[in-house]
This record gives sequence, structure tokens and C-alpha cells, in this order.
Amino acid sequence: MMKSVPSIDKLRHGAVLLIAVLFCPSSFGQDGCVARWSSEDGLKVFGTRKIEGTQAAPGVYAGAPELDASARISIEAWIKAGRNAKRDPIVCKGANYQVCLERNQVLFIYMSAKGDEKTWHGYRTHCAIKPGDWQHLVISYAYGRPDGMRCYVDGKQVDGHWYSGNGREPVVVDAGKALFVGKKDDTVFSGQIGELSIHDRETPLEQARDLHALGIRRYQKNGHDDRPFLSDAQRGELAGLEAKIGKYRPASPDGRFWAKRLLDLSKDIAKKNGCPDVRENSRDAEAQMRTLKKLARALFSGKLSSQSHVLYVVNPIDNRRILPDSIDVPGEISDTLLLTAAPGEFEPASFVIQAVEKVGDLKFTVSSLRDARGKTVSGASVDLRVVKCWFQDLGVSAEGYYCQEQVPNEKYNPTYWTGRAVMVPELLLYDDGLVKPEPAIRENYLKLSFAGGKATEYFLPFSRGWGNCYPSAAAFPFVDDRQLLPVDIPENSNKQFWLTVRMPDHCPAGIFDGKIAYESGANARVKGEVKIRVKVLPFALCEPYYISSMYYYPPEKIFYRDYAGQMRREFVNMREHGVSNPHIPFWGGSMAEYLKIRSEAGMSNKVIFYSKVVGNPREPEGLEKVRRMVGDAFEQAKPFGVEQIYFYGLDEAKGDVLVSQRKAWKTVHEAGGKIFVAGHVGNFETVGDIQDLIVMNGYPSREEAKNWHSANRLIMSYANPQGGVEQSETYRRNFGLLLWQNDYDGASTWMHCEDSFPTRRDMGADRNCFMKQSCMVYRTANGVLDTVQWEGYREGVDDVRYVTTLQKLIGKTRGEGDEKSRKAVMEAESYLAKLKDDDLSRRSLGTVRLEIIGHILKILGREE
Repeated sequence: MMKSVPSIDKLRHGAVLLIAVLFCPSSFGQDGCVARWSSEDGLKVFGTRKIEGTQAAPGVYAGAPELDASARISIEAWIKAGRNAKRDPIVCKGANYQVCLERNQVLFIYMSAKGDEKTWHGYRTHCAIKPGDWQHLVISYAYGRPDGMRCYVDGKQVDGHWYSGNGREPVVVDAGKALFVGKKDDTVFSGQIGELSIHDRETPLEQARDLHALGIRRYQKNGHDDRPFLSDAQRGELAGLEAKIGKYRPASPDGRFWAKRLLDLSKDIAKKNGCPDVRENSRDAEAQMRTLKKLARALFSGKLSSQSHVLYVVNPIDNRRILPDSIDVPGEISDTLLLTAAPGEFEPASFVIQAVEKVGDLKFTVSSLRDARGKTVSGASVDLRVVKCWFQDLGVSAEGYYCQEQVPNEKYNPTYWTGRAVMVPELLLYDDGLVKPEPAIRENYLKLSFAGGKATEYFLPFSRGWGNCYPSAAAFPFVDDRQLLPVDIPENSNKQFWLTVRMPDHCPAGIFDGKIAYESGANARVKGEVKIRVKVLPFALCEPYYISSMYYYPPEKIFYRDYAGQMRREFVNMREHGVSNPHIPFWGGSMAEYLKIRSEAGMSNKVIFYSKVVGNPREPEGLEKVRRMVGDAFEQAKPFGVEQIYFYGLDEAKGDVLVSQRKAWKTVHEAGGKIFVAGHVGNFETVGDIQDLIVMNGYPSREEAKNWHSANRLIMSYANPQGGVEQSETYRRNFGLLLWQNDYDGASTWMHCEDSFPTRRDMGADRNCFMKQSCMVYRTANGVLDTVQWEGYREGVDDVRYVTTLQKLIGKTRGEGDEKSRKAVMEAESYLAKLKDDDLSRRSLGTVRLEIIGHILKILGREE
């Protein structure tokens, strides 16, 4: 028996590989085991360095078992994965078998050969391994039987598919090839491996569960101990709160109901605090503790006036997810929505009804808004929808960061598909029943409403498996209603509602009040009202200083009979969300058609971004085609007031391919056009003298902006993140004030809408693309469904409008007026200079907005 080598080497990326290793020839043949390695205690850390000799060292083994064409194999391992963007090797035996992680998805790879033709076969799981936790992994396969591939993670079978080859071909034996544990070539596993064994048999699900159960206490014991989750101070707080509630003697039946309910909750928290399995209970108990304090404050102040439900007011632009079963709603118990808006601005608010008992057929009525002088704003200016939770992909970045984690800003773009469906609040619907999530299969059914009295049907949509056979809108009548329909709320669950107020363009300044009344048709006890109070500002907002653009696919003509009408609705939707100059696609219709509809939607056509790819021709005939293409585009655009057209280069090109476009770009310039294209850091040094505008990938850089501006070029931002990540606050920050801070000239991420219908579980272009859908909205048969991320994006544009308004006001009034006015201007300039370098991830963007408003009002002499 070979002893472990107790040495630690620093590995690439600072990772350490836990291998150990005890090579156990005596275990051969036991339960089909042909090789087994383990650390002495499963938790000790060792390095990987090659030791000369035939019997191996941590990492490299000669004479390891080989598998023939008819073999069966099971590879079992306990691993603690790191973050991996590229392939991380767990065990590799050349062409015979390899198990790796890539973007934390499990890969099994082998090679087959027919004559001189060799084929790599690769199987990839849809489920991602979560980095940082010990997890049990089993890969079980019979060569030549693709349907016999099984992967188990922590005793549960996970789905996957053959992404390369077909798994039907026999394996290459690869005799004599050394086996590598935790390394392959110069790549080492960026995590830890506690145990690994190879068996010449398949592993059924029941055995995988048993193997996981055997090791769980050893490898996950740090999460299973008797330490209480509450500190001494928190335990004292809980005891004091329980005593105060116990002494409270409310007069009303509602108060007595809640006093008893809160006492029961406090006892449940105390019980969980002493539970031996804190890992399973602490998170819920911590949420219960926060909820208990909120409810107690509301009880003592008399705000708990119903036994059937609790009303919370929440921040609509917030990455914290409110799910039907969320214990702790991130808001305050209140019945009043407070909004501040400029005339013509869209401003959101949100509230949650947490049902104690089942609520059925809940109807809503929105009143007009009225100020103290009797001025009235119609209730039609108040849009009310339900926030729909459905299953979407978790999402992970190329660096292995998941969208629910706190991650470095420059690494934030979790748009790779993981196959791991999670419930997320995303859609804003009038008809809560339009989408029906099915927990048993973690998929979403869509409601199709046929005309002519045909019954409503629910349909489970394919991924883009329609191929080129798109149904018509008539055959796929997926449409939302035009006003909020009655909703049902199950017992002990939450339902979030989204309010958008748009005050008229010339609305007078002042306070406008209104209300939303609600009442259940199934339970007379469930009724109440939400008060609305809107402070209308005494100034209008300027358009943002930057170019507000976005990549855009038009709807499919084959899907929409009213193709132009659908596109018009989409342009209006973009304009209402602050996007005033989206890209003009070069497929699906004529430029004149697009420009006409853009004008009707209120967009300017003075400067346009045409997604026609120039390419990289270098011969005279190819360059002449480019010249004609530019001329034709200007000829079509001229009647619509177009003065300048930007043409698209080769997307995200690098190196020689980037340089190869220079002749074509020069031709575009000679013909009167300009060049824009997405790219990376390094583009400026290569083509900054000839590229007019870069749509820069990733986190914005003030230094990059300085480079491009030094050559009188423009820089816009995209992929920070791409569209489709269900996080409203991220879009508000990253495509709002963050771009102003870094001196960017615009925003142009990918994209408004990617498909002609909602796809199954948020998969991208096809199953092998491994990208989440990049949708800010989802198309229906007669419009689009808005999302929380799209509303957050609009708030980001509005933040820039407020900053732009303040900056223009400063420029207009600097040096004018009395001493008080000049002082207000100086204070505003000082504030903006400080804001330029603030860490926005640590600031409340709502508070920042109010600070900017305060400086505007002070300069105008309208401060309160």
C-alpha cells in the first residue's frame, strides 16, 4: 500500500487539488471495483506533482485498468468543485474514458475508431455541480449503448445528452496509456477530490443513493452539527419578543388571532435553533426571525387588521426574489404605495398579498388619481399586473458564477444554460393563468385561447425544436388579456403585484392620491385597499445624454399575418422603456419598412445602426459590392431623414480576422458610412483608427472609454449582462448610472426579444448552444409580455435622464441668479463629482434618484 504524499504545491489559478492517495490493489474485484483512490480522512489537502516510478504519484498512474469495446464502467467520486469555465479533469485515461467538469456541468468523453476515422463521443449533463460544496458523483455507462448512460449527483439521477458523437460506437482501448486523477496535460482540477473509484459494472439508481448516503456524513459533516444559528444576542431578542407578545392583550379578534400566531412562530424558531441538523433548518429559521419582527411591529401598531392576509409594500426594482413560498417578504407591512415621478415618466411600485387562508377570485378596481385642487388623472394611467413566477434556467457565466450569487462585476454575465430549472418571478401578466408552471416536471404550460368558442387549452412549448416550421399566430393563439383578471392565492403563499403609473406629459406638480380596492368573490372576509400617493415633480425630464439602443430581431413573417402591426407594437414597447434607437436588422423586411414603423413609434431616424454585416472582402470585386451596399442603404433611408448609417463588422472578431476587415471598412467610409460592431478590450489598439463605434463586451471601463474618445470614437456597452437574466436591479445599475460613471456613449445589449414564442425552460437557439434566452420581453400572438428585468432596464435609462437633466440645468444656470442659486449649483457639481466614483453596488439607487431630484429642486428654487 502506497502512503499519501504530504506535500502542498500551489497550482494554476491558486487552486489546490485534494487527492491523497491510497492505491488499493487489494480492492480489485470487490463489487466490480478495478481501482480505488481515497484520502486518509477525505478532507486532507495534497498537491499534485509527478513522482518517477511505475506505480504513480498523486495525479499520475501507470498501468491503470483498461476497458474494451464491450465493457461497462462506473466512475464514482466525492468532489468539491471550484469554478470552471474550461474543462476541469476529474479522471482521464486517454481515449478510453474521461470525466471532466465544464462550466460545472459533468462531461463523460471517449473515442471510437473505424479504420483511420476517429470520433470523440461526449455526454454532457444538463444539471450543474454547485461549486464550493462536497457532492457525490457517479457516471455509469455501457459502451455502445447511448440510452444506458446514467449520471447521479448526490443520489439523484440528472438528465443530459450526447453533444458529440452518438455513444453507439465501441471504445478505443488505448493500451498502456497512463491514467490521470485530477489532471490532464497542464490542466489540474480546480477544486478537491476526496475519493474516486472505477468499477467494471453499471450502477443503478438505488445503489447510487446508498453510496451517497454512506459518504454524506463524512463529506458534508461541517453542515451537520449542533451549533445554534442564533447568537446570544439574537436568542435574547427572541425571548424578549416572545414575552412582549405574550403580555400583549389586543381588544380586536384580529389582534388576538395574530398574537397567538406570532407566539407559535416564536416557539418554532426556538425549536429550530436547537435542531441537530442546522444545515437543513437555519435558513428557514432566520427568515422566520425577520418575519416575526416585522409582524410584531405591525401587531403593536395595529396594522394587522385581517386574519385572512397580510399586505406588504415592496421595492419593485430588487434582485431579491419573492416566490410563492418565500417566508420573508423583503418589504414592510403597509397599505400605502409612495411614488415620485416627473410628468410623462413611467414609474413602478409593487405590493404583495400574503394569504393566510386560501383566497379565490380576487378582483381589483383602480380609482382615478386626484390632487387637493381637484385635478384628476384617469385610472387608465395606472397599470396593474401580477408578477408571474415560472420555471427558467438558473444561468451561469463562462467563469462559473451563478446568477443568484454575489459575484465580481467584471465576471457578471450568467447567460449560459445549465439545464437546472428554478422558479423565478419574471413575467408581468394581466391573466395569471396564461402560464401554468408544473413543479413535477419543472416546465411551463402556456394557455392557448382559440376563437369561435373552442375551449382554452394548455400547451407545453418545445424548445426551438420547431425547426423551420413556425406555426401561425392563429394556430398558436398565445395572448394576454388587456386588464388584470381575478386571481387565486393558495393558503400560506404570496402573490406579487406590479403597478406602473404614467402621469400625463403636462401634469401639474403636486400630490395625487388614489387607491386600488380588492375583494374576493369566494371569501367575503378578504377585502381591502392599497392607497396610491404620487408626488409629481415640477420639471420634465430631458432625454438621456447617451444613445439608448439594443439588438433587435424582427418577428417572423411566417408567424404573424399582421407582421407590420406586431413590429409597431414592439417598437412602441421599446420606446416606452427608454430604448429610442434599436438596431435595424437586415433580414425579414426592407429598411424602408423598418424606418416607417420606427417613425410611427416616435423614434428618430437621424442616425441609425444597420446590422448589415460588411464582411472582410479584400479583392476589388468584393469591395465594389460593399460600396454598392452602402449606397443602396443610403438611397432607401434618405426619404426618412437619415443623415448617418453605421454598418456592422464581423461580430466579436479578434486577431487576424479583426485586422482582415480594414479594407472593407475603409470602403464603407469612402462611401459615406461608418462602422460599429461588438468587440473586446484590445480592439482599440488594433482598429481604433478606423472603427467608429465599439459595442464593448462586459463590465464597462473608464480607461477604454478614454481611449476611444481620444480618437473621437464612440463606445457602447453590452453583455453586462445580456438580456434575459431575471434581475431588475442589475439592469437598472449596469445600463444606467454605471455607464454614466464610466463615460460610455450608449447602451446596446443583446436583446429585446429572441424568439417568435416563449421557449421551453429558457433554452437558447438550440440544445447545443448552451445559452439562456436573451429575452427582455416574450412575444405573444398580438404583442409582448413585459418582464421584471425590462422594467429595471427602463429605470436605469430614467436614472440617466435625471442625471442628464441635472447636468443641463447646471450648465444653463451656472454663474446666474442670486447667491443661493449659485450655491445650489456648486453643491450639485460637488455631489455629481462624488457620485462619479461611488460604488453603486453598495448604494440604494432609489436613494440616489431622490438625491438628484433634491439638487434639481434646489437649483430651481422649489426645494421643500
